Amino acid sequence: LENLALYFESHPQLEFADAMVAARIFAGSLMHFLIVQKLMQGEEILPLDGDRLAAGLVAVMLTAGKKSV
Repeated sequence: LENLALYFESHPQLEFADAMVAARIFAGSLMHFLIVQKLMQGEEILPLDGDRLAAGLVAVMLTAGKKSV
């Protein structure tokens, strides 16, 4: 998380008000996806392509960064 937060901080064009919060949201979303898909058999009942999730997450993060308080 610290490295991801440092990465976000080193890219001011992302405009995240709090890089650590952004890092936790990003990592937490990926962990949730893996837990649901792999540990809770989500692949069968809630299928979602990992690339689709990653693209959506990046789009949301970029949009959110522009509107951070």
